[in-house]
Amino acid sequence: AHWAEYGRNYYARYDYEGVDKPKSEEMMAAMASKAGALKGTSVQGMEIATNDVFEYTDPVDGSVSKNQGIRFIFTDGSRIIFRLSGTGVAGATVRLYLEKYTAPSGDLGRDAFE
Repeated sequence: AHWAEYGRNYYARYDYEGVDKPKSEEMMAAMASKAGALKGTSVQGMEIATNDVFEYTDPVDGSVSKNQGIRFIFTDGSRIIFRLSGTGVAGATVRLYLEKYTAPSGDLGRDAFE
């Protein structure tokens, strides 16, 4: 009933563990170098509204955590986020977050990993 009224956000997270750390840092740097430059680019029929290296501002103490990942935000509000973590047992972990909004009139019964 909630989705029928407000729509649905499909969400998926993939963790790629034990990847080569220098190569994953190179991949992140390559995406970061394109920050702000991909506006208007179409990806599988979706248009990029912005892409950036994002930071988090703590609402309590105002502290800023920089370089929290790479965001690709689309005009429909969908997002692709890459985050790099070096906290694994070996190598690095690349986390990929995918989120896509579907309006109430859309297909609300799909599997989140489609």
